[in-house]
Formats: sequence, structure tokens, C-alpha cells
Amino acid sequence: MASLRSPLAYGFAGGGAVGQANVRQQNLALLSRAIYAADAPPTRAALTSSTGLGRATVSRLIQELLDSGFAHEQDPGGATGRGRPGTPIAPATRTIAALGLEANVHFVAGRALDLAGNTLAEFRLDSADTESDPARTLRLLGRSAAAMATNLRATGTEVIGARLAIPGLLNAADQRLVVAPNLGWSDLHPVALLGEEWTVLGVPTLTCNDGDLQGLTAAYQRPGKLLADGAFLYVFGDVGVGGAIMDRGAPLRGTHGWAGEVGHTTVHADGPTCKCGSRGCLEAYAGQNALRRAAGLTPDAPVDALTARLSDGDERAARAVEAAGEALGIVIAIAVNLLDVPRIVFGTSLGVLLPWLTPSITRELRARVLGHARREIALEACPVTVLPACTGGALEVLNAAIAQPAAWIHRHEAAQAPENTQQETD
Repeated sequence: MASLRSPLAYGFAGGGAVGQANVRQQNLALLSRAIYAADAPPTRAALTSSTGLGRATVSRLIQELLDSGFAHEQDPGGATGRGRPGTPIAPATRTIAALGLEANVHFVAGRALDLAGNTLAEFRLDSADTESDPARTLRLLGRSAAAMATNLRATGTEVIGARLAIPGLLNAADQRLVVAPNLGWSDLHPVALLGEEWTVLGVPTLTCNDGDLQGLTAAYQRPGKLLADGAFLYVFGDVGVGGAIMDRGAPLRGTHGWAGEVGHTTVHADGPTCKCGSRGCLEAYAGQNALRRAAGLTPDAPVDALTARLSDGDERAARAVEAAGEALGIVIAIAVNLLDVPRIVFGTSLGVLLPWLTPSITRELRARVLGHARREIALEACPVTVLPACTGGALEVLNAAIAQPAAWIHRHEAAQAPENTQQETD
């Protein structure tokens, strides 16, 4: 399909003189992306060939990436043949990390990933006050995140940024939360409420919609390494239903940052009342609370309890899932007609339930999508990931660093400058 994003969204713009510093930044970015996107760690010779840069330029810039902890050299291993084997250049481990934080219904959580995609630390804390007291909930999250970041720094790992996932509408211009229906929150600044213990650490932090960040988890194998370079609609189901429109590894966020809110698309105008204030939203049929009620389960029943009933042929559970699949099919058909996306990826509970949801979704798509027979719409389940919004938050920070490593290298060099000056004085 045609790209959903403007080329300007990737930081490329035509016109204007390119200075030597800009050339260096662009070449560093080219090498960094090549290293992180590779199926296996490339050698300097391979990077010279794939990027078209000169051998001396590659050697000099690779050394900058190594010195700053952005990459590391691997043992060539048992290479054979004449001459000295090339040394593979791989993503660095435990040198640089990013945090994904999350405030959601009844819990707060955090996860730290390094540039190689390793989980360095994580936490999840149940919080009964989530809906009634956002300030207390976010302070709890801030204290826990601060402790995690402090511990990482004590081991020599630099925390370069964080993303805070919230299930709601966030104003892209000023980072304020407009409304989070399932949390009962509105008109507040989540990052400001994380508290002083987090603020004093100085970790750059942005708030994002949890669906957008989960979409990144579905798009990437690890930082900088896409699973597939195409567009897809990501749909997930927890208490409610959320989504993201993904294109070339990035969410399409729209003018206000609110794109992808599939859970509040109207399925039936006279349907059940939704927490958002509307009626007949997808969330009222396919959200986990709605599904559990319809299947005769308690609100806190795990998705495994529902799949067990479905496997046993329970008629009430089957009817509940069929109704959810019908609602999902209606909304997905609208999205396909509007966006022409070729793939629908289902995450969290909806991914687990996809085998039972597929028949009714497919029936609705056949009936409602224009030119359905020629579209070949794929329905896929995302691999189950613990804390997917936290993972996606860390990925977004690390992907930005991989795309523009010069900013990190400059920061690293500045941090080392006082030490270097003292050594020269001695």
C-alpha cells in the first residue's frame, strides 16, 4: 500500500546546505541503522559494502560507536579462509537503556531494555487506587521507576529516556491527558505527577497512548530490527479495546495524537453504554470485562478461563466470542475501507482468542469490505508479551537513538570531558 506517513516524519527534508557536521551525523545514522537492522552482526567490510561509505570513514565512525557504548565487537569465532577474519559489530549490551512505564487499570509497571533488546529490570505493582487517585498512583509509579533507574546507573548503564503509557487520549502538543475512560482520569499532566524522586533524575520522559506503544512491540523483533516493513492495524483487548495504525515501524498518531482509537468506534448506535459516554462502542462487546460478563465469568477471570470454556464447547462462551468477533469485524472493515491496510495484528487477550474470533470476523469482512476478494487481508496473532506497552515504550526511545546516534555520542563525550580535562592537567 502507499505509505501512510509523510517522508518528513522520518526527519528527511530537501534543500539547504549540508555541513560537515551534518554529513557526519547522517553517516553515523546510516551505520547505526545498518548494524541494528542486520540479521547477523556485520563486519566493517560488510558495512562498507552495504552503505557505500569509504573504508576509512566506516572505520572512524565505527570507533565512535564503540567508544560511546553504542556498539561492541564480537569474537570472529571460527572463521576460515585466507587473511584475518573480520570482526562483527553488534548491538551493545547493558551500556545504554530506556524505560517503558505504564499506568493502567489496577496496576503500574515498568521495564528497562538495553540496545540489544535485553530486559535489564522490570516491575509490576497492583494499585487499587488507580481509578480513584491518579496522583497517588503516578507517585507510586515514579518512585518505582526512580529506584529502577538508580540501580541501573549504579551498574554503569546509562538511562537515556522513558515513555509513560496511558490508556487514553493524550494531547501531543502539551503532553496533557485529555481523558482515559477506563481509568476515570481527565485533564491532568501524568509526567508532572510522577513526583520529585523521578524528576530529579533528569530522564527525558514523554507520555504516549498505550496502544501506540503496544503496536511497536508487534512491529519490532528488537530495537532497530523490524519484523516486517509494512503497514498494519494493531488491535488489542484488555479491560477495554485499543489499537494503533502502524506504518514502517511507527504509529500514525494524527494531528492531536489520537489516531487508532478503534475501541470507541460505534458498532451499534443503540448498543450498551460505554465508559466514554457513547453507546455501542466496540469496547462494549470485545473488551475483556464485557466478554467475561457475556461468557458468565467473573470480572477478574483470566483469559485462560475463557479459552478453557471455549475448548469444552460451552455455548454461552461461544456466543460471547461470536458477538465480539462480529463487532470486531464491523470495525475492522471500516478501518480497511478507510486505510487499505493489508494486515490486522491482534495482541494481548484478543490475540489469544483469535482462533475462536476468526470465523465471525472473516464473515463480517467478506460482507463489508469493498473489493474483499482482491485484498487478501491477513489476520495474525501477536506473540504474547508480558507488559507489551512498557516494552514498546522502551523500544520507541531506543529506536530514536539508533536512528540518530550522534546526539547520544555528543552527550557521552560531554559527560567524559571533565575527566579528560583533569587527566591532561595531571
